[in-house]
Amino acid sequence: MDAPLWERVKSLLRRHRSVLVAAHCLPVSAQSIYRHLRDDMQAHYGRRKKRRREEPHAFLRFGVGWYKRPKGSGKVAMADARPLRARPAAVLARRRIGDGEADTLCFVSCSSPVLVLVERKTLLTRLALLPDKKAERTAAAAARLLRDVPARTVTSDRGREFARWRAVERALGLRWYVCDPSRPTQRPLVENANGLLRMLLPRDLPASALTQAKVREAENFLNRRPRPSMNYQTSNHMFFA
Repeated sequence: MDAPLWERVKSLLRRHRSVLVAAHCLPVSAQSIYRHLRDDMQAHYGRRKKRRREEPHAFLRFGVGWYKRPKGSGKVAMADARPLRARPAAVLARRRIGDGEADTLCFVSCSSPVLVLVERKTLLTRLALLPDKKAERTAAAAARLLRDVPARTVTSDRGREFARWRAVERALGLRWYVCDPSRPTQRPLVENANGLLRMLLPRDLPASALTQAKVREAENFLNRRPRPSMNYQTSNHMFFA
């Protein structure tokens, strides 16, 4: 790969943070980009940490591990919640707009989480910065984000922050479902969105940097990002077209 082409690849990686998107936009294969990235990582491994963050491989989700939730971290049984097995089959098929998944992003140095809502068919993502994880605030933010979209169902985990799910149902007339305990794979789309958001909103983000503008930037990044699963269309295009 020559130097001008590699510079174009790095520009696309910095913008979209995806090898597949870069390969789709340029006359180069994804395998070639990964090979060049691996060689580049080996060549610059000895650099200082601050300098390594500027290298192209730092724009990708390399080395992302699973977060191990501490015991007794706020899960409740939510025995009165609607189980996932009662969800209509049309939700799993992803053939209609209006079925969503919900989760929250938490941070080490800040008590303010970010509410994440993902529409299943178009992957449109809505974010809201919350002052805390109280269920009342989460329900109010979810109702506000979903009020101007055709919401049919929402699927979440059993966290305490979603304990006021009935208030969202009454406000919007949708149906709220909860996953089985410790089964994040039952909400795969919002989990994938969380991984992408962590590139802009890392877990160790300082409290001073977690602002409404930063959250809006992360939301726009996802909704304007070409998605390989949707033939490289953006979520904004698929939802509002």
